[in-house]
Amino acid sequence: MTNLEATGGVPGPGRIGRVAIGDLLKRAAARFPDRIALTDGARRVTFSEIERDANRFANYLVARGLKPGAKNIDHLQQLD
Repeated sequence: MTNLEATGGVPGPGRIGRVAIGDLLKRAAARFPDRIALTDGARRVTFSEIERDANRFANYLVARGLKPGAKNIDHLQQLD
């Protein structure tokens, strides 16, 4: 996609390179904090709300021993 206006100036797949999903979310929340990112029926969630909740979940996993490079599935199975 050469016209980035449709995506709010954010490059589409294949143009970003190797970037962690958390980094993409952080960038989107910084650029568009109050923009609606997800909808589910009447519920609307902004980019900043998603980032806040993702950080809360990441901190939960770290508090339970998740280390950089560890496979999340291993830790999630142990949380039951």
